[in-house]
Amino acid sequence: LDMDICLTEEAFPLSLSNLAAEHELSGSIGPLVIPCGKCAIVDYEDGSTVTLPNGLDIVGRLHFPPTANVIINTTAVFVQGQLDMTEPAPNNAVKLTLYGVEDQYLYPYTACSGQHDAACMGRQNLGTKPIAVAGGRLNVIAV
Repeated sequence: LDMDICLTEEAFPLSLSNLAAEHELSGSIGPLVIPCGKCAIVDYEDGSTVTLPNGLDIVGRLHFPPTANVIINTTAVFVQGQLDMTEPAPNNAVKLTLYGVEDQYLYPYTACSGQHDAACMGRQNLGTKPIAVAGGRLNVIAV
């Protein structure tokens, strides 16, 4: 997804806070997924702590703007799409904390048809607390 297109207000129908709330309400046992072909923005600006107990799988694009001020606790981060992070504004911080003792599995989008199904033969065991760029791209400007 083109950076300029993704960073326009019209292209951001998704926010991380809405996706996280919907994911929790759904009772999903899979990771929080940023869908393929979609852009999402991290809209936490108050230093909130967000816990994603089943991991974060970025298949589309996730953007952390300078206004982001958040702590994300999760068991895994998979970047199959794009993760953009700019330098936080003064007095803001973005922290990522990994926790857990169970092995985490990457479900490659193409090999597993976008499904997080244990029957997928293409799934990969990445051990505990992985941060993996699997065919995706990082665009991080940080201090």
